[in-house]
Amino acid sequence: MDGTLLHETTAPLLLARALGGADGLAALEKRFADGSLTAVEFAGELHAMWGVVTPVVARGAIDGAPIVEHLREVLDDIHAHNERACLITMSPDYFAEQFREFGFDAVFASRFPRDVDTPLDEAGILEPRDKPRLAGNFCAEHGLKLSDAVAYC
Repeated sequence: MDGTLLHETTAPLLLARALGGADGLAALEKRFADGSLTAVEFAGELHAMWGVVTPVVARGAIDGAPIVEHLREVLDDIHAHNERACLITMSPDYFAEQFREFGFDAVFASRFPRDVDTPLDEAGILEPRDKPRLAGNFCAEHGLKLSDAVAYC
């Protein structure tokens, strides 16, 4: 999703802007990019920085986002050929799930708490190694072979 469906930006950057500042995020993303943080550690620090992100804020982050052109039409064409499409991203689920409205059959993303009483579950944070497994599960669920799947990165 980041850099593929979103031109030259990421879900965390869009969310930081919607929350009123990206200063702390820049340092966090730099540490993740240079390998100082794992995906789980990044998610933990992101959640500590922002807490629970409301649906209104998540919607505000995606409204006006630089989403690849013609996404809905491409997904409609996929379905017209009796094919399926899923989105697999390490970004927060409260942001990624909004892409279902474009026509994805499923969205797999890192699970973040939706209320203040629920702690972040590290097992729900996706890492790069999870993507092939999730794609395989999606294909199997729909009676498809993973070897016939096309991935966009």
